[in-house]
This record gives sequence, structure tokens and C-alpha cells, in this order.
Amino acid sequence: KNGDLKSVNDLAKEGARKNDRLVANLANQIEVKNRYLQELECKYSETTASLEKMMGQREQLLQSYNEEISKMQQLARRHSQKIIDENQKLRSDLEAKMNDLDVRSKQLDEIAAKSDYDRRSLEQEKQKNAIKSSHLKLATLEQQKADENVLKLVEEQKREKHAALKKILMLEQQLDAKQKLELEIQQLKGKLKVMEHMPGDEDSASKNKINELSEALQEKIDELDGMESLNQTLVIKESKSNIELQEARKELENGLLDLSGGQTH
Repeated sequence: KNGDLKSVNDLAKEGARKNDRLVANLANQIEVKNRYLQELECKYSETTASLEKMMGQREQLLQSYNEEISKMQQLARRHSQKIIDENQKLRSDLEAKMNDLDVRSKQLDEIAAKSDYDRRSLEQEKQKNAIKSSHLKLATLEQQKADENVLKLVEEQKREKHAALKKILMLEQQLDAKQKLELEIQQLKGKLKVMEHMPGDEDSASKNKINELSEALQEKIDELDGMESLNQTLVIKESKSNIELQEARKELENGLLDLSGGQTH
């Protein structure tokens, strides 16, 4: 009987030891998972903080960039206005010279009417004045054409700047959307890893949550791929439009060069 009791006792102790080992093993697994979970949460927090810092730096860069664009626009406006003012002054000078010639021509007519003295000399001077007046009229017409072409070029440059600013705004919006998607993807990946290593992750509720996160993650990845594909298409179209704009601008500039070349001869 004592032997039988010892055997039962031994079995009970052995069972207790096994239970203790099992509990200790489970506790160890839970502790390992908890440590890993803490590491993931720490990395997730670091990644989120890093992304927020990057977004803040990006905002500062955008602000500096926009300020620089504004300065460039002001310089371009001043330069365009300077060219227009110079052309207007030149045109005014030409008109003043033509008026002087008209006045001189009238004076010569009056002198010729009052006296026959040196009529031939007066006639020669009148002919010279007529030739000068003709040249000035041609110069005025050429200047008018140059003014019109300058204004066209200024308007073309304004359209180019407007298109460039519109493109910058669109790219900023696309970049914002892309970075937002990338941030959401990173956050979903972090949540998914956390859920996969949570204790009790084999119950149906946890599995459903993991599936939901996986589906949401895939949707965001597909959305990001679609956005990058669309951006590539827009870049190609924009490149073609830029080529057309440059060709049109080159024609205007060549027209201005032809006019300026004609004036020098």
C-alpha cells in the first residue's frame, strides 16, 4: 500500500512539475511576444515621429521655394516692364523727331513763300527732310512691330509662368497625396505586424482584424501604384506640351531678332 501511495504521489508530483513547466513555457512565450510587441510599437513610434519631422521639413522647403518663385516673378515683371518702357521711349523719340521735321518743313515753306532767295538750297533741304521723314516713318512702323512682338512674347512668358506654377501646384498636391498614402501604408504595415504577434491571435476576431488590415494595406498599395502610373502619363504629356511651347516661343524670338536686324541696316 505504501508503494502504491508513493507511486500515486510521484505521479501527482510529476504531473505538477509538467504543469509548472508548461505554465513557465507559456509565460516565457508571452513574455517574448510582449517584448517583441514593445519593440514593434517603439519602431512604429520612431517611424511616425521621423515621418512627421520629414513632413515639417518639407513644409519649410516648400515655403522657401514659394518665396523664391515669388521673387523670380517680381524680377521677371520688372524686366518685362523695363523693356516695354524702353520701347515706348524709343517710339516717343521717333515721333518727336518726325514732329521736328514737320515743323522744319513748314518753316522752309514759309521762307520760300516770302522770298526767292536761295530757293534751290531750300528745296534741297526740304528733299533731305522728306527722306529723313520717310526713314523715320519706316523706323516707327518697325518699332511698332517690335512692340507688338515684345508684348506677344511677354504674354507668352506669362502663360508659361502660369502653366509652370499650375504644374508646381499640381505636383505639390500629388506629392502630398503620395506621401499621405505612403504614411498610411507604413502605419498599416506596423499595425499588421503588431496584430500578427499579439497573444491570442488565433481567435476569429483577431483573424478577421488581420484580414481587414491586409485588405486595406493592399488597397493602399494598389492606389499608390495607380497614382505613380498616372503621374508618369502626365509627365509624358507635359513634356510634349513644353516642346510645343518652346517652339512657339522660339518663333516669336526669331521674329524679334529679324526686326532688330532690319533696324540696324
